[in-house]
Amino acid sequence: MYNVYNIYIMYDSRLPPRNEEAERAVLASMLISREAIDTTSQILRTEDFSSNTHKMIFNAILQLNRENHTADILTTVEELRRLGELE
Repeated sequence: MYNVYNIYIMYDSRLPPRNEEAERAVLASMLISREAIDTTSQILRTEDFSSNTHKMIFNAILQLNRENHTADILTTVEELRRLGELE
């Protein structure tokens, strides 16, 4: 017999759902708003992204924010280059 606890355990043991569009939307919001960076960094970790590219972008944005730099598309691309992630 299944109860709420058993169903939760079954759900929790599965791989989390992956949504590339949602990941892109999160990263885009972080490039638009420093507040979005602060909020997102409290909720998500690098491992929460399924795409390696998204993980690199997420880390670059967080690094820029830690260094008190604006994280926009240009600064993020430059940070990825600095980190050796882009040519």
